[in-house]
Amino acid sequence: GFPFGGEITEPVLKSFFTLFIKGIRMYWQEELPVYYLQLFMAPGFPILPFLRDWLRKLEKNLSHVGMVTYHDTIDYEDVCKDIDWAFHPLRRKEVGERFARLALYDLYEQDVVRSGPVFHKATLCENLIRIRFDWSNGLCTSDGNRLRSFELAASDYVFFPVEAVIIDDEVIINYVEVVNDPRYVRYGWKDFTDGNLVNGEMLPTSTFCEKIEAKNFTIKTKIQK
Repeated sequence: GFPFGGEITEPVLKSFFTLFIKGIRMYWQEELPVYYLQLFMAPGFPILPFLRDWLRKLEKNLSHVGMVTYHDTIDYEDVCKDIDWAFHPLRRKEVGERFARLALYDLYEQDVVRSGPVFHKATLCENLIRIRFDWSNGLCTSDGNRLRSFELAASDYVFFPVEAVIIDDEVIINYVEVVNDPRYVRYGWKDFTDGNLVNGEMLPTSTFCEKIEAKNFTIKTKIQK
C-alpha cells in the first residue's frame, strides 16, 4: 500500500515505490512485471494530482510496469461520506478487468486494448493545440458531454481552464483569449477529478501535465464536441 495523509509526499513515493520494484526484481533475480493501481482520489488532498502524474510517468522510466487508472469507478458523494471508498471502489470488477488487460497484452501478447488513452504529444500551430494519445481509437467522452478538466499555462505555470474538442481521435484546443503563449497542458489536475476523456473501450485517461511542442499541422475534419 501507499503512505496516507501527511506522510505521503512526492519524494517519498518516488524513492520507496521505485525501490520496491527494483527490490523484488533483485530478490527474485528476474525482471518481474509489476502492475499497480493509480493513487486514490479524495477531496482535500491537493498533492494527489502530482502523485498520480508521477505514477503515470513511471511506466516510461521502468520496464515491464503498468498502471491502472480508476478514477471513473469512484463516486464523489461516496468518498465524502467514507474515505475508504477511495481505496475500495464499488466497481471492483472493472478495476480487475483493467489489470487483466495489462497482463494479456504485455505477457500473453493478446490482441486487446491495453489501457485508456495515454498522452503521447502536444503540438502547437498558430492558435491551436493538438494533443495525441496512444490507445486513442474511438476517443470520446464517458458521459456524452463536452470535454472537461483541460488547462493551459504559459511559462509562468499559472493554469487556466480551456474548452477542448475531439477531432479524429485527437484533442484540439483553441487557446485564443485564454493564454498568450501556451507552454504546458494538463488534464484532470484536481484531488478529485471529473475528467471524462475515454477511448472506444470506455477506459479513462490518466491525470497528466506535459510541455507543448511547436509544429505545423492542418485540421480539415469535422469536430466532435
